[in-house]
Amino acid sequence: MTAQKFYIECYGQDFLLVNNDVLKCSADVEQACYTRATGDKGCTRLENCSRDGWLQFGGSGRVRRSLKCLDLNVLMKRIRDALLQIRKH
Repeated sequence: MTAQKFYIECYGQDFLLVNNDVLKCSADVEQACYTRATGDKGCTRLENCSRDGWLQFGGSGRVRRSLKCLDLNVLMKRIRDALLQIRKH
């Protein structure tokens, strides 16, 4: 019996080789796209999104039912930026 493969496409970003390229990730376990506070983006095992300091959510993407996880520091920065924009208006 062959294990089911999971497939997801995510935008990738790092400071060496990847510059907002589409990554095609497949594995025997469910995958998620991630964004770190450092700006890194890529694919990871969905179970990694359950670690402390991460938030998992359903996302829209090029692949149906794509899941995403976000470093909570990124979320807090986005909230602060949004609040600053509201205060300006």
